[in-house]
Amino acid sequence: MREIFACIPIIFGSVLMLLYYQSHIPAADRRWVWAGYWAHIVSAFVLILLTLPVLGGGDMQIYYRFGESLAHYIRNDPGRWGPEVVKLILQFEAEIPIALYGSEGTTTTSMIGMTSIFLVATNYSIYGVGLLFSLIAFSGQLGMYAAFRHHLPPAYRARVLIGTLLVPSAVFWTSGVVKEAVALGGMGWMIYGLHLLICEKRRWRAFFFLVVGGVLVA
Repeated sequence: MREIFACIPIIFGSVLMLLYYQSHIPAADRRWVWAGYWAHIVSAFVLILLTLPVLGGGDMQIYYRFGESLAHYIRNDPGRWGPEVVKLILQFEAEIPIALYGSEGTTTTSMIGMTSIFLVATNYSIYGVGLLFSLIAFSGQLGMYAAFRHHLPPAYRARVLIGTLLVPSAVFWTSGVVKEAVALGGMGWMIYGLHLLICEKRRWRAFFFLVVGGVLVA
């Protein structure tokens, strides 16, 4: 129950953010956006229940197990270990107090670092961590939709929404503690940044989204 309760503020906060965002999109598109959101929320729980008890763990278990050990150090001394974990996530040389699975400077250790920070933020809730990763992916899909909808007539907008927010395999396999969630999130905001740069000539805002998205993809 403790792990489930940790999910409530994440869902509540993300719903408030989406309510604010929907004021900037056409009314006809909102039901598709909400469908994509809830698909990610539900898939985050199902992916964990399928991967850990049924399939025996996989990469998710590695990220969680090593991330949990690293999270204890962050919680006990955030000023000492927090910056080192950030460097680990960004694949710089870092001083880490535990032996990690895989070599530093890889996507695996980046995922372990992100998982450890999310575990601290959610009070060690694996479901909460899965939701945070899932929302990263969903945000990237929103970025793609925000870019693509400007280039197609309204008659095709529903197809854009389904293609970017509701493809079942894309939704399910980016809704949890998996690398694909981070990659999709970053890729979506890079596409939106390119749209701002090329089509709207908003260079500084484009630069922000390109950098944030590029760091996630990298």
